[in-house]
Amino acid sequence: MTRWKGRFVTLMDKESANEVLRVWCPAHQMDLGIQDATVMISDGAFTKTTHSFTVHLRHQANLQLVMGSKCPKDTNRWAHFQGQLQWLLTHHIKLLEWIE
Repeated sequence: MTRWKGRFVTLMDKESANEVLRVWCPAHQMDLGIQDATVMISDGAFTKTTHSFTVHLRHQANLQLVMGSKCPKDTNRWAHFQGQLQWLLTHHIKLLEWIE
């Protein structure tokens, strides 16, 4: 629970006469677990490098015209990170040509 929702739940917990039980769905638990695991790879260097590279690719209008595709936008969700990695793998030959 983050941002305003987290503060709301904390306030609700403080003001409630009964104890508030916080329950996270399995998808959210898995999201947090995978997010922690990807950060631990090379002390976060893999995630940081991938993020920087995909941000760079999103700003390359000529590359987008050549490929007919745009790198997916990075967010803080591991599911989107997986989509970025899949896009990079799918287009790796064109990307290597572009880098050269």
